[in-house]
Amino acid sequence: MKLLFISNLFPPNQIGGYEVLCARVAGAMAQRGHEVRVLTSCYGGRISDHEGMRVAQGLRLLCGDTIYQSFAKGELRRQVISDDNAIVTRELVERLRPDVVFAWNLYGLHKDYFHMIERLGVPAVCMLTDNWLAEMMAPAFIGTYFERHIYGDRPGGGLVPAETIHKMEVAAIFGARSMQALHEAAGLGFRDATVIHNGVDLTDVLARTRKPRRELGEGPVRLLFAGRLVRLKGVHTAIEALGELDRRSGADRRSFSLTIVGDDTDAVYLAHLMSLVARLGLAEKVTFLPPVAEADLGDLFDRHDLYLFPSLYEPFSLTLIHAMATGIPTIASAVGGNVEIVEDRRTGLIFAPGNATDLAAMIAFLAEDGELRERISQAARDAAAQFTTTRMVEQMEAYLARQIMR
Repeated sequence: MKLLFISNLFPPNQIGGYEVLCARVAGAMAQRGHEVRVLTSCYGGRISDHEGMRVAQGLRLLCGDTIYQSFAKGELRRQVISDDNAIVTRELVERLRPDVVFAWNLYGLHKDYFHMIERLGVPAVCMLTDNWLAEMMAPAFIGTYFERHIYGDRPGGGLVPAETIHKMEVAAIFGARSMQALHEAAGLGFRDATVIHNGVDLTDVLARTRKPRRELGEGPVRLLFAGRLVRLKGVHTAIEALGELDRRSGADRRSFSLTIVGDDTDAVYLAHLMSLVARLGLAEKVTFLPPVAEADLGDLFDRHDLYLFPSLYEPFSLTLIHAMATGIPTIASAVGGNVEIVEDRRTGLIFAPGNATDLAAMIAFLAEDGELRERISQAARDAAAQFTTTRMVEQMEAYLARQIMR
């Protein structure tokens, strides 16, 4: 197959797992003998060679100085950039004549660009392991969803379907069942759709010896958060839970420490976390560290006793799968793809999103039960082993081939 991947970002210009996953799938498709071309933006400015595929950085994103900032250069400038993006894409499609256009995260591109993809005359498939398309096509619905279900008064509650239906001439691969449900509730209809869970290359992780988890070492129980330091990741909930545990601590109770590892680009949220740590008197019990390379995650997990994954919103986390593959007992929030990865009381513990009291109770419960930690550790490794990159790529390959035959 001739495959044209389109993504707003592509390594080495990346901010999260979406771009890394896109690159891995594109690389795997090239290794499987497909002709792969990638069209991405010039955001970030860095250039890197990718074996087996050509990467063109011809798109420009509609954002501020960072991808987290809104575009503020006016409607005329927006239209010029959107038109240029459309021209670049159509010219590439005319030259390459791909069998399938595989659109990944198009955040930072206008919905006119998406409609242009629909009209290219080439089968188009969207990879939806995030809400970028729902935000693009149904912004009012997504705004209400985040206000009420993520940050507001109905965390994790049932969705109220949108009244407007958007019928689109694209197929969709959803990275999780929760993402399919969100897009359906937003009123997005697709030519065809399937769910293919995201995968991780776990060959090296599963090959390493699992650290026994029945016994805890001397000193505080070492809690870990690893991920981006943004509000959606719920790091504040982990700190608040530590505060509750600290208030309960005494001569007959274990004490706890928390290591927070991740990208702290969001300066406003980082300041909030620092203020929260100071207000709760946890300065000596909380450590902030920069991100670590994926190859070093295993050592990071082995140096800690429990992994906390307190997201308020989480489509489908590769880091969560990676943690489970190492065998570190994990406590995750009951949101999005988390409950498709973690089975409560078997491969991890689940707590109510944003509820620090519930998280603190789960931490104390797991810290006190060595037999449960050991059972969860082994079962988590077995479960994580099902979420492989190979399985994901094979399923995607078959699905893309079916789109050509439609």
